[in-house]
Amino acid sequence: MNAIFRAKVCWHRFERFWSWALEDLNDLMRAVEGLPPVLAKSRLPRASRYPYLLFSHSSRLIRNPDRAAEEFQHNKIHNLRTAISALDGVIVGPGQVFSFCRIVGRTTREKGYLPALTLVNDRVLPETGGGLCQISNMLYWMALHLGLDVIERHRHSYDLFPDSGRTLPFGCGATVFYNYVDLRFRNTLPFPVAFRFGISDGLLRGEAFGTRKLPFAIKVFETDHAFYEEDGLRRRRNRIWKRVAAAGCRDMVEMVAENDCQVLYQA
Repeated sequence: MNAIFRAKVCWHRFERFWSWALEDLNDLMRAVEGLPPVLAKSRLPRASRYPYLLFSHSSRLIRNPDRAAEEFQHNKIHNLRTAISALDGVIVGPGQVFSFCRIVGRTTREKGYLPALTLVNDRVLPETGGGLCQISNMLYWMALHLGLDVIERHRHSYDLFPDSGRTLPFGCGATVFYNYVDLRFRNTLPFPVAFRFGISDGLLRGEAFGTRKLPFAIKVFETDHAFYEEDGLRRRRNRIWKRVAAAGCRDMVEMVAENDCQVLYQA
């Protein structure tokens, strides 16, 4: 990091720590007991405290094997497993705020994190704890489909990789960088939501369970997608929307994000 960016990060981290100190602890519950395993294929037992699967998603762990050293790809998977140990089983009660940075904490070597590629101050560099954006991306995608109130989300500054294997619309990511940039959302549902995560068959998998069914269905989609050039740079833009459908109500459509960033790869 250059000196100006480092100073900016330090100041923002101080502000964040101060705000955390002023907030109620608002500790989220964490209890794997009573939760079904990730991607359970069998019918959930009636005795489960969270019998309803609200939403699930999976993403490939290695999409672009030629774009980074193999060592960093394996380190990323290791880092994801380490973060999952903190995130798996987290239960967000009604009105509670989920904070990625507060739950995962610092991604240090002492905690077992390894160097992996990450975007730092407009450059892709190996950083201890890199690669966790894959699970923050997933959490953001899940929060959108659960209708949760996203109160802090930062999109990636650049489009790093081509769409090979991409399953989500461009611009649906959520970058994190402790604790300068966070992903936070509030549970606006009238019941708790339990999150489960796991890695298997080359995929990162996530599921959200509830004590009740969702009273609506949400579809996330993009419009106005385009590549274009400006000042000699290749750029990409789109708009992300969500459509909320509930029985007896007219569908509600809301714009979630408007993305516009530089593309770092060749067509």
